[in-house]
Amino acid sequence: MPLEITGIYASLLAIVMIVLSVRVSMLRAQSDIPMLHGENIQLAEWVRRHGNFTENAPMGLILMGIVEAFGASFLLLNVIGGTLLVGRIVHPFGIAAKDENKLARGAGALLTAISMLICVVFILVNAL
Repeated sequence: MPLEITGIYASLLAIVMIVLSVRVSMLRAQSDIPMLHGENIQLAEWVRRHGNFTENAPMGLILMGIVEAFGASFLLLNVIGGTLLVGRIVHPFGIAAKDENKLARGAGALLTAISMLICVVFILVNAL
């Protein structure tokens, strides 16, 4: 069974990841810093934004795929995927060394965690 809904959200999240990755690459090229961040705060922020995304989005998608494989409803899958997507879009706006937008960072982290927790509960209830 193809994971069509998870595939849609994976594709949308891939676009977000590409945007974050391109921004890091552009800053590396502009500052001639091939590794780490060379104490360039702007580059450090973008590296962290990309890093946080790559630390969280894959697990959310793995869990969502398992939920879809269990046969979850269209509505539940879109709630999970939409929550994860919005969380991953909002979160990077809260990562900044100065004038940090704590609301964006907190909301993004919370939405991401909620999407994963919905999956965890669904999986455990249906697997046990």
